[in-house]
Amino acid sequence: MVKGIAAKGKKLKAGPPNLKKKGQSKVGQKKSSRMKVSSAALLKANATVAKFEKEARAAVKTSATARKRAVVAKKAAKKASKAKASTAKRAAKSAQNTAKKAAVKLAAANAKIRTAKAKARAIELAVTEKAKKIAEEAKRKADLEKAVAAFTDQWNKKRDKAEAAKAARKARKDALKARIAARKAAKKEKLDALEVAAKAKAAARKAS
Repeated sequence: MVKGIAAKGKKLKAGPPNLKKKGQSKVGQKKSSRMKVSSAALLKANATVAKFEKEARAAVKTSATARKRAVVAKKAAKKASKAKASTAKRAAKSAQNTAKKAAVKLAAANAKIRTAKAKARAIELAVTEKAKKIAEEAKRKADLEKAVAAFTDQWNKKRDKAEAAKAARKARKDALKARIAARKAAKKEKLDALEVAAKAKAAARKAS
């Protein structure tokens, strides 16, 4: 809230607008971890806040000047002679009215600032929520891709292992077939040799 607006029944004190946000961190404290976002609507809302704050600062100066003039006019009215008393009182009254109008204008400026800040905050929250959803969606997509990649890698490893086992079984089977074929060939050669020897022996007997 901008300084310069006092409670009812109290004197108004001039001062620059208090533009510091409630709960704003002091120097040396940790910075806010809130997600930094921006959008055209948010920039426009912040520009509106800045505009109203500038108007409020001008209203503070105007209000302070009007109050000073009212005080001066009131003192002058007290010191004025009877002939000038009426004029001085009117001047004092006018100065007081001007001060009141300036105070009302300042209050209106403060109200505009509060409204503009509330709107800017609402826009910021909406943009932040949207950015958060986008970030969450991106994370979900990345996690899904990571899970798919892990599953694919695991499946490929299992497939490679299964294919290697299948190849090993085939190699063992082929080796067994080769050994059986070799034994059959050796047995056949032995039988053929025995048959040749028997024929040779029979031929020798006939020749004798």
